[in-house]
Amino acid sequence: MTALAPRGRRTLLLSPLVTLVVAAATALLGGAGAAVASGGSGLVRGGIYCQGGSTPKVKVLVFDEAWHYLRSQTFADGIYKISQAPGSYYLQFVDQRPAYDTAKCATTDVRVTVRAGHTLQRTASMRRGAAIVGTLRAGKSAAGWSTVVAVNGDGQSYPTKANAKGQFAVAGLPAGNYSVYGYDRHKKWVGPSTWVPKLTLGKVVDRRIAMKKPAGRLLIDLYAGDAPIRKQVSVTVVNRTTGQFWSARSAHGSVTFAGLYPGRYRISMPGTDDYLGRDGNVSGGKVVAGRVSFGSFRLTERGGTVSGTVVDSALDPATGANYPLRPVRVVVHDRYGATVASTTTDASGRFTVGGQLITAQSPLTLRLEPSPDAGGWMQAASYCRYDATALDVAVTTGGDTSLGPITLARTAGAQNPPGCQPGPATTSPAAS
Repeated sequence: MTALAPRGRRTLLLSPLVTLVVAAATALLGGAGAAVASGGSGLVRGGIYCQGGSTPKVKVLVFDEAWHYLRSQTFADGIYKISQAPGSYYLQFVDQRPAYDTAKCATTDVRVTVRAGHTLQRTASMRRGAAIVGTLRAGKSAAGWSTVVAVNGDGQSYPTKANAKGQFAVAGLPAGNYSVYGYDRHKKWVGPSTWVPKLTLGKVVDRRIAMKKPAGRLLIDLYAGDAPIRKQVSVTVVNRTTGQFWSARSAHGSVTFAGLYPGRYRISMPGTDDYLGRDGNVSGGKVVAGRVSFGSFRLTERGGTVSGTVVDSALDPATGANYPLRPVRVVVHDRYGATVASTTTDASGRFTVGGQLITAQSPLTLRLEPSPDAGGWMQAASYCRYDATALDVAVTTGGDTSLGPITLARTAGAQNPPGCQPGPATTSPAAS
């Protein structure tokens, strides 16, 4: 079983069952309103204060306005400083003390707006979080070294480990309602979730968690279309009644879970090859206490593709056609600038780029990079240098967007021979 980590207030662009917690930025210095000489960036800085006067190590997470994670950094001296491009962001401050430390402060979010060439000062005032303490038992014995997880109504999960006597504490919790349950490290026993309502910051509650029901096992066959998924992928299943979750890696076309609570399950399956990942109910596979159950799950939808032919802007006088260009690197970026797919043109200048990450999202940008390893020099009829080109494209999930011929312009004033006119092949500039 792999426990999930706390996450930001918005579900990130991953599986809804997998949460992402990560963090943001750099070092030190003072003076609100000071100008910043950093090429169009701005600074955010301030003090980090944790209730009780402590100065713990804190991880700072940077998210954009839509709660997409950007980057992270840890600060240990109670001061943070972040250089960021202009725009609005959320900074998330996460106390790095262990989960069993009941002085641990709750995660705190601060919204900031960055201006180029300016410093913004914002204080992060963190309050002591709530805590759930107690004992964990498996069967009739203390469940030593087993895992306890607290999950709140926003889907944030907070794992901790019991000691040898089954005693546990999970601290630094935000206010809210919590479902708490344990995982027997021997995967023999399970128990229902324990409900802890109306937990407030600074409050500590004591609960006894008992796992008295024999655990079940579940084998799920995995398919992409009509073919078994042979690649190893990480899969998460969630009990449809209790919300308890388990994670495991697949092998040889199936995935096996042990130590499961009885009932039916949903599964979160990542994409593989050109099939899109999805969440859904496991077909069959109702888990029974103390028994082995079998189910299946299938990925059904393919990602989109973009195709085209990259050619020289000049024509071959003999044929009247444009010269095909290779090798041109073809890269697809999403709206945040992240690379979602890439390929290289073939000998005929053709390319098809796509897969599970290309879906009907908007906008996507297709960037053509002429021979990156040779500085943009490529051979048509002559060796010429070409400019990189970027195009906005619309993609249909499961379909192909054909762009047809795409001409690349020759770089002005950077040719050898000058003008680089079509004709008999010449010596490469690097060799001459």
